[in-house]
Amino acid sequence: MEEKEIDQLHKLNNQDEAELKGEENAYIHDEVYCWGNWAMPKDAIGELDHHITMTGDDLVEFIDLKLFPYPEKIKIIQNKERF
Repeated sequence: MEEKEIDQLHKLNNQDEAELKGEENAYIHDEVYCWGNWAMPKDAIGELDHHITMTGDDLVEFIDLKLFPYPEKIKIIQNKERF
């Protein structure tokens, strides 16, 4: 399963669960790490925004230095919240 499919399923599951509980939908992770926000950013009319789309070195740097390390940061934060 691709990252964007996982992200879409995550959104749908969270939306459904929040609606059933009468709560507002909250992301497990920061929205900047949602596939649609970093890989396919949209403009005000919902089309791909070529002005902010990352490519080349910018994309590699984001993935290597921010996206890949992010799950480990979540684990650290969750462990601190337990104590």
